Amino acid sequence: MLDERWQGRSGPVERLNRLLARVLAEAAATGGPAWAVQAPPHEPDGTPAPVLLLNRLSTLRYHRADAHAAAWQEAGLTAAEMVAMSEGSAWTPQRRAVEDETNQRAAPPFAVLTPDERLAMLADLAALP
Repeated sequence: MLDERWQGRSGPVERLNRLLARVLAEAAATGGPAWAVQAPPHEPDGTPAPVLLLNRLSTLRYHRADAHAAAWQEAGLTAAEMVAMSEGSAWTPQRRAVEDETNQRAAPPFAVLTPDERLAMLADLAALP
C-alpha cells in the first residue's frame, strides 16, 4: 500500500530516511517513557524504504508525545484538562503556552540537521501524498 501511495517518490523517501536516522539517534538523549517503548524502530534487513520511513516518523511521534506530556504536567495540568482545552476551535493562552513548551522540548533532536537539511526534510515531507 505504501509503495503504491508513494510510487515515483523514491528520492524523497530515501532522503527522509537518511535524515530521520540521524534525528532518531539524537532523540535517544531526550526521549521519555513512550519513546523508550517504541525506539529504536523495528528495521529488519530488507524492510522496504517506505515502511522504514513510516516507522521512523511514527517513532518520532512518541518523542513528541513525551514532550507534550512533560509540558502539560509542568504546567500543573492533567490529561483530562488538556482534553477539555482541545474542545472548540480557539486555543486558550494556557494551551498555547503548553504547545510552545512542547515544541521547545521536542526540538533538540532536529538540531543535528543543518538549516538546509531541515528545509529539505520539510520539502520532501510535503512532496509525499
